[in-house]
Amino acid sequence: DDDALAAEAAEAAKRVQEEEEGHAREAAEAAQRANEELNRQALEATEAAVAAETARKARDEEEQQAAETNAAATAAEAAAAAAAVEAAAAMAAAADAGESSESTPLQEVAAAAQQHAREAEEVAQKAREEQERHAHEAAEAAEVAQKAQEENELQARELAEAAEAEWAAREEQERQAHEAAEAAEAARRAQEEAAQQALEAAGAAEAARKAQEDQEREAAVAVAHEVHEREAREAAEAAEAAQKARQEQEQEAAEAAAALEAARKAQEEQEREASEAATAARATPPRPVTPPRPVTPSTPSTPSTPSTSRYPVTPQRRASDAQKAKKEQDRQAAAAVEAVAAAEAKALWAVATASAIVKLATLDGDQSLAGEGVAAAQQLAREAEEAAHKAREEQERQAHEAAEAAEAARKAQEESELQARELAEAAEAEWAAREEEEREAHEAAEAAEAARRAQEEAAQQALEAAGAAEAARKAQEDQEREAAVAVAHEVHEREAREAAEAAEAAQKARQEQEQEAAEAAAALEAARKAQEEQEREASEAATAARATPPRPVTPPRPVTPSTPSTPSTSRYPVTPQRRASDAQKAKKEQDRQAAAAVEAVAAAEAKALWAVATASAIVKLATLDGDQSLAGEGVAAAQKLKLELQKLKLQKLLKLHEAAEAAEAALRAQEEAAKQAREAAEAAQRVQEEEEEREALAAAEAARNAQEDQEREVAATAAAAEAARQAQEAHGRESREAAEAGEAAQRAQEEAAQQAREAAEVAEAARKAQEEHEREAAEAAAAAEAAENAHRAHEEQESQALEAADAAEAAKGVQEDEERQAGEAGEAARKAEEEVVRAAREAEEAAENARKARENSLQQARDAAEAAEAAEEARKAQAEEDRKAEEAAAIVEKAQQVLSQLSPEEAVQSRRCLLNHELFPFNTSEDGFLCSHCDREFPANTKLWGCRPCDYDLCEDCLAGRRVRTVGWVACPRMMRLPIQMQDLSHPRSSLQRRLTWRRRMAASSGR
Repeated sequence: DDDALAAEAAEAAKRVQEEEEGHAREAAEAAQRANEELNRQALEATEAAVAAETARKARDEEEQQAAETNAAATAAEAAAAAAAVEAAAAMAAAADAGESSESTPLQEVAAAAQQHAREAEEVAQKAREEQERHAHEAAEAAEVAQKAQEENELQARELAEAAEAEWAAREEQERQAHEAAEAAEAARRAQEEAAQQALEAAGAAEAARKAQEDQEREAAVAVAHEVHEREAREAAEAAEAAQKARQEQEQEAAEAAAALEAARKAQEEQEREASEAATAARATPPRPVTPPRPVTPSTPSTPSTPSTSRYPVTPQRRASDAQKAKKEQDRQAAAAVEAVAAAEAKALWAVATASAIVKLATLDGDQSLAGEGVAAAQQLAREAEEAAHKAREEQERQAHEAAEAAEAARKAQEESELQARELAEAAEAEWAAREEEEREAHEAAEAAEAARRAQEEAAQQALEAAGAAEAARKAQEDQEREAAVAVAHEVHEREAREAAEAAEAAQKARQEQEQEAAEAAAALEAARKAQEEQEREASEAATAARATPPRPVTPPRPVTPSTPSTPSTSRYPVTPQRRASDAQKAKKEQDRQAAAAVEAVAAAEAKALWAVATASAIVKLATLDGDQSLAGEGVAAAQKLKLELQKLKLQKLLKLHEAAEAAEAALRAQEEAAKQAREAAEAAQRVQEEEEEREALAAAEAARNAQEDQEREVAATAAAAEAARQAQEAHGRESREAAEAGEAAQRAQEEAAQQAREAAEVAEAARKAQEEHEREAAEAAAAAEAAENAHRAHEEQESQALEAADAAEAAKGVQEDEERQAGEAGEAARKAEEEVVRAAREAEEAAENARKARENSLQQARDAAEAAEAAEEARKAQAEEDRKAEEAAAIVEKAQQVLSQLSPEEAVQSRRCLLNHELFPFNTSEDGFLCSHCDREFPANTKLWGCRPCDYDLCEDCLAGRRVRTVGWVACPRMMRLPIQMQDLSHPRSSLQRRLTWRRRMAASSGR
């Protein structure tokens, strides 16, 4: 039995060690995964740094190329200056010579020098243009690199935030695993204590049994063979042997305890190493990242209904139950030891009494009495053996119960480990779902950003197309004005040439306008395709959102479907396909109208050109014939035809303007379609959210119903347990009655023993009286008769005591059976109650998971709605900026029309800027003051004109219109957001930016 218990203890220690090794392996794997994630993030950061370094090197190379181009331009300018100096010297030498015939070579040299200077100037001009182009490309590349760097920084921050969140989740999982390990450790310690107690109880029972056997053997040998002095010696020897056996058993128990202690220490060492490994994994410092944004703590969930179970499964309750069980086992073991000690004392007293009777009978020579004494001793030995056997059975039963308790503790530990694994798996699944939701939200945000950029590019292209049309119109007006001047002053041969040139220029302008219109149409087509792509993605996203199955939850009860809404009776259902079809039809109609307008204008222009050519031929013939009146009529006819040609051109411009307005209307319609698509997606998302909410409510209702069913089952189980308890109480009452009967029998037996002792005393007195006074034989015979009567009475009392003992034994057996059955019923009830509690806890966890899933879906919907609102706000802001730009362009157009009709003197006298602000004169306070328009420097005390709202200054020449083509207007810094054709055409954007930077610096230094 000791070997089996030791083997079981070793097996239990081995299982616990294997489980701890598994926990340690899991902790090491988790630490390895964390290190791999950190290495991956470090690799991504390194790649981003390499990309930034590459962009920086490319920018340095572009700056170096720009410097080389600047040096080449400087060299070309120096060469041009040298050539100009040489040409001037040559011309001066030719003038000093004064002889035309001899200065011809010098003039040729001068002409060559001038030609060389012009070529050098052209080279310098090309170099400057190339430099400006390189600078513009470098600025674009720098902007692209900056955007890429910002994107990398954004990705790095997102990765840092994701790593921080993952680290927090990992710490939470480790904390839960640590708590589960602590609970398992408590259960394991309780199991080890129960096993130790069982071993101690088994050892004590075995020692008691062996001691009792030795005592019985010694008593039997002493009664059978040695009645005199050897009995004491043999008893002493038997006691010494029993002492040695007991010492050997104690030594074996000590060795078993030492083995268990060694196994426990090894287990504790493994647990300490696993804990140190986990602590080292948690103490590994994470990669330095950007501190995450403060996270608003989530709303605490509604606490679940507290369990009504009598045995809540908690580590504290398990420890308390284990302590109570240990105390009960200790009490039972103490009671068993006391019972064994009482049985041994009773047996020893009976053996001593029988030995005394045998001795007296032997001294008196009464062999029958000696035989009866030997028989009584044997009977007492049998009774002692039976009592010892029953005590052993009691100890074995207690050891069996301790083993069952240890098994229950082991099962509880396995249950706690299973719950810990389930919690870890649930946390992992929830983390994966959250990562998937974040990835989908990020993809949706990227799609919205791409659509917004495409829309901005389309709007910019439309504005550029409108600006190009405006520039073409201005150029055409200039050409018409020049053509009118040519018709008024040159009527002869140059008229036809100029008309042909004007026609060619008009043809080129028309071709350019057609090309620009085609580009604008292509831009609109690209914008339309981008919009269709965006709508298709939105439709796919909505379809995917509707088709995405919810997370697995408890099947809800069947819900009555709501009444379907009345279908829409609109003739134009709002669908992406219908919008695309309408947009395509509208585009085809616009293209057809634009083609018809272009054909009509081309036919009218051809007709007008033919009429102009006919009028020019009439004028030439009349001039040759000397008919001035006919020539005058021809000139008038030509002027009239040219006026008609101008009207046709104006009509063409009007058609182009209408086409631009139609394109703008199409763009607005496209934006409206996109808005409707977003609204449809939002409606579909709301429907999905409502559906998910209904499913979650149904799942909660099902969980609540299941919990109610389980509560009813718990109540039924409690009722069954109450009935079992009442039955057990009834059995207890019967057992108490049987125990009372046993006590009465024991009291009767004690009275009989008392009488037997009194009889023995009487017999001893009789023996002494016989030895002293032989003459008193009659009295001795009377005493012997009295002793005989007492002996018969003693035998009668002993038989009654044996019958009472048999009845008590039977009652005790019945009581043991009833107690065992009651214990089995209570154990079954407790297991059923624990199963019900576990099922209720699982239902609560399922409901909690469903609630969390619903909260996650609602949060995702809210995030998507916020993203849509942000995109809508951005679109509104862009539309507002476009509207302001259009208003500014209209103001500029109106002001230009007003100012273009003024003469230079009137323009100076008006003293108004392009935005109709009044100018004020001032004197410069320092040298190097720049004009905001012509970029010339002026000394101190120079009169300039300034505009406070626009923050720019003009010199007298720029204000008078002597340095610009269009009279009386310039570009204001406030108009920097307008297209380039609406700004000053004599300066590129770079010089405007440079002058603006200089003006800000000067204003800051002067305190204006």
